[in-house]
Amino acid sequence: MDGPGRIAFVTYCAAAKRPDPGLLPAAERYLSDRISRVGSAAAVLGYPFFILSGKFGLLAPLDPIPDYDHLLTGGEVQDHARRVADRIIELGLATVLFFSRPLDVDPGAGPYRRAAAEACRLAGVEFKLVEWNGSSS
Repeated sequence: MDGPGRIAFVTYCAAAKRPDPGLLPAAERYLSDRISRVGSAAAVLGYPFFILSGKFGLLAPLDPIPDYDHLLTGGEVQDHARRVADRIIELGLATVLFFSRPLDVDPGAGPYRRAAAEACRLAGVEFKLVEWNGSSS
């Protein structure tokens, strides 16, 4: 059964962040039109939405996070994927729709794509890549 709770919209975090001290909900911390639009689309369609952070793993929009600066690297993909796979299983997801900018536009998205795809493989769930051709963030 593939109801809205079993399919999730996921996109990766953004380098641009609100520098406010303390904790902010993830959806407020990241300054990204891509994140806002994917989150809005998920809400309209009734699907859960998550942000893949290179530091914190799979975040719900209201999960509180501090200001930080960490870009996921290729060498971190395997360990990160294991952590994200555990979260995918915990959430009971069947399919992850992963929204990413094209790699020729955003080469830094590569490790996030690989981590998401590997996490889905490890969790035994379907991974679908959706290339985001919207705004620049």
